[in-house]
This record gives sequence, C-alpha cells and structure tokens, in this order.
Amino acid sequence: MSFDFSLIWNSLPLLLAGAGVTIEITAIAVGLGFILGLITSVCRLSSVKILRGIAICYVNIIRGTPMLVQIFLIYFALPMVIGERINPFVAAVAACSINSGAYPKFSALASSLSIKAKWKPAVHWDYRGCRRCAMLFCRRRLNTLFRRWAMNLFP
Repeated sequence: MSFDFSLIWNSLPLLLAGAGVTIEITAIAVGLGFILGLITSVCRLSSVKILRGIAICYVNIIRGTPMLVQIFLIYFALPMVIGERINPFVAAVAACSINSGAYPKFSALASSLSIKAKWKPAVHWDYRGCRRCAMLFCRRRLNTLFRRWAMNLFP
C-alpha cells in the first residue's frame, strides 16, 4: 500500500487559497469581535437595566451554543427569514464576530472595574489636570479613563 502524493500536489493551490481566506475571515472577525466585546462590557456596566439584560442574555446565549450552530443559523436560517441569500464570506465573518464578541467582554469588564479600585486617586488627579488645561469633556475622559483602562486591558 503506497501513499499517492500527486493528489496533494494537485490540490495544493486550492488548499493555500483556502488558508488565505481563513486568515482573512479570522482577522476581520477577531477585530469586529473585540469591538463587539467592548460594547457588550460597556452595556454590562450601564445603569440602564435593559442594556444590562441584553448584554447578559447575549453572552449567555452565544457562549451556550456551539459555533457551528451559529454559522448554520446565519447562513441557512437567516436567508429564510429575510428572503435574500447571504454571501458565504459575510456569513462566516458575521458568525465568527458574534461568537468571538462574547469572550473579551469579561477581560474588558474586569479592566474597567479595576480602574475604580486601583487607579481612583490617579484618575482623579489626571482628570483635574485635564480640566485645568481646558480640555473638552470627551477628551478628558479619553485622556484619563481610557488610557488607564487600556493599560489594564493590555498588560
């Protein structure tokens, strides 16, 4: 019994093209999933109960179902609901983004909660310094809270 390597050599261009598409889908989905995770963590910290409930339900449902089921729902079931076929690349990116968006929520949530406990005096003085320099409100928040949050999130 011998192994036929000609099948591998003949299929190699298709395999490399598929690997390139997989890397594209992964890169786009991880970026969008990270943004979705940040939005989910902000909703989870919100004082509005509806936003908190939506964030909790989203994470519990997405983390509770297998990714293959989510891909099938987006690619096969969603076109039946909207009545239009979905591009397979778009469906794959959407499913992977939605799935990966449920996971960074916890690290972003922990990072934002640690600002209140760990960095409270430093944030207070940074914020006062920004106010003395006549920075706008959004710029002050970005300069003080977001910088501390990013330092905790990306060690």
